[in-house]
Amino acid sequence: MKWLNYFNPFYRLSANGSGDTEDSSRAPLIAHLTELRGRLLAFFAVFVVLIVFGFALAKPLYSIVARPLALALQANGQELNLYALSVFEQIFTDMNLAVFFAMVISLPLLLMQVWGFVAPGLYKKERGAFGPFLITSPILFWLGVLLSYYIVMPNAYEFLIRYTVGDATRFEAIAEAGQTDASEWTKIMINSVSAYLRETQRMILAFGIAFQVPVLMALLNRSGLVSATNFANNRRYAILIVAIVSGVLTPPDPVTMALLAVPMYGLYEGSIVLARLFERRNPHLFGLEDDITEYQAEHKTQKSRE
Repeated sequence: MKWLNYFNPFYRLSANGSGDTEDSSRAPLIAHLTELRGRLLAFFAVFVVLIVFGFALAKPLYSIVARPLALALQANGQELNLYALSVFEQIFTDMNLAVFFAMVISLPLLLMQVWGFVAPGLYKKERGAFGPFLITSPILFWLGVLLSYYIVMPNAYEFLIRYTVGDATRFEAIAEAGQTDASEWTKIMINSVSAYLRETQRMILAFGIAFQVPVLMALLNRSGLVSATNFANNRRYAILIVAIVSGVLTPPDPVTMALLAVPMYGLYEGSIVLARLFERRNPHLFGLEDDITEYQAEHKTQKSRE
């Protein structure tokens, strides 16, 4: 039962890892594999428990997930009605929701296990540089989820409902007039349980992934691979990538795409500002220290001539 130790986020982090000193002996391969197995067992134990918990609370969870659609329908004078289109759809949807719930909730534990496995092999300076990203990553992911849930999805669904059935006044006028021609029948919605959950998961994951942009850019910058100037000079490519990602990860409507693209590009620009601040404190990473020394020498020479 040694794998139970891996539920402790500080386990083995205080010990002298192989990276603390250059001449320390490395642990045998079997020891690394044993540790990896223990950490995976700890993660999957929690993951399975969360799946069971999520399946038991599938109906309350689905009510929470369906809230943005309910608000959008209410704004258009309609009620929320979700239909299971086959005898298998409801149970598969509940299982899907339980797995999705477990994935979102267990993300910090997964990152903790990754960090716990890698950190003992790093130098203290490397731990200090990369450790904070494993804290900010789930925080940014959940910020993206909350933005999607409270702002993006209600507005996106309201736009899509208006596009599908028109405004509430016209819909009520059609119903009172008793019109049943083919052109009006095409504007009646049947909201499938599984289809709604699939699109909702898609948007939640899209915003959660999009909010990882600062983490990725900061890692590239701190490792000395990409400078803030490189990021700034390639804005046109960033805009193209943002447009493609927004089109792929969201439903094909301009409102949802814009609601993802705008904050995603804002995060890109904010990351450039943070990268510049980091480079000023660490000018040696991109050769800036040599430039500063050369500038100071030239300035000193010019001043002595005067």
